[in-house]
Amino acid sequence: MKYPKKNILFVINSFEIGGSENQLLNLLTNFNKQKLNISLFALNINGSLKKKYFNLPINVINHNNNFIKKYYYLYKYLKKNKNSIVHCFLSKSYLLIFLMSFFCKISYLILSRRSRNFYQKKNIFVSFFERLAHKKTNKFLCNSREIIADLLDEGVSINKINLVYNGIDLQLVEQVKKKRIIFKKQKIHQDKIKIICVANFYEYKGHKDLIESLNIIKDLFIEKCHLILIGNDRGSKKSIISLLRKYKLNKYVTIIDNTIDVYPYLLQSDIGVLLSHQEGFSNSILEYMLSSLCVVATDVGSNKMLLSHDIKNIVEVGNIELIAKTLKNCIIKSNRDRFVIGNKSRQKVKDKFNIKNITLEYHSIYEDIKT
Repeated sequence: MKYPKKNILFVINSFEIGGSENQLLNLLTNFNKQKLNISLFALNINGSLKKKYFNLPINVINHNNNFIKKYYYLYKYLKKNKNSIVHCFLSKSYLLIFLMSFFCKISYLILSRRSRNFYQKKNIFVSFFERLAHKKTNKFLCNSREIIADLLDEGVSINKINLVYNGIDLQLVEQVKKKRIIFKKQKIHQDKIKIICVANFYEYKGHKDLIESLNIIKDLFIEKCHLILIGNDRGSKKSIISLLRKYKLNKYVTIIDNTIDVYPYLLQSDIGVLLSHQEGFSNSILEYMLSSLCVVATDVGSNKMLLSHDIKNIVEVGNIELIAKTLKNCIIKSNRDRFVIGNKSRQKVKDKFNIKNITLEYHSIYEDIKT
């Protein structure tokens, strides 16, 4: 029996480079368009990923940032498509749809909660209104057990929650051929051990801890390594540059921003680092693993689960001495030892986190919804 297509409206904050934005882009690329009528609304259509989103065979509701026009188009869509599933990514889009629900009927509302709820402690109004919105929400999709625990603390029934991990496109690593050209342009020494951190410059991403740790093993780092930091400034980049200058490490670090494609850098690197103070499920660690890197990460979110095969490289948040010791151990490993660890990581990603399989989980959830 052939079932009619389901209408789904995805709502996201912007097209800037970030974990949620990249994950939604991957999902929209891989969804079966024969089964779903997909529409998309972004609160802000600016961002480095805009072109990729607009090139997808989906209906983007707002094509400009005119305040009145874009919200009129959203209102018009919701009025016309009363039986649509509305799927929100991130808090701002969630609160917007909660507000719109007072003016338009929303048959089925889904929230993808993709980060810990620490942001609620900084804003009691967000915390209050999110809890109100939870009462109108039919389904919550989480990418880590820690986020599920947060939602339970916020009063959400376990019956409304699904655990769906992030997925990654296994084909992206085929871009290996680009890597040498890019590294030549960036003047990154081919004979050095490359340590890479892919994370926007938020304070909680732990860039400061990384620099402090490298300063402890400064002589070894300068002799053998080069650090690559990839990410856009979200408030802490200036202080990180100042810290690098203070420790006289800036000559041994390359900072790259507005990069959509990180794989040419990852595939030429040796060690991937993510020292976040908080995390749900890290796309960066998935990318490190797929690129066969030796990985050092903090014990937050799903990191320990992802790196269960190499648990000794999981470090305590903010423990600079331990981070330095762990990084040192990775640096002095032979290329072969790092390769063996990286190969295990790559295989784990291929077995468990293929975006094709994750997309099927989403399809199954959508198919069970009756609107």
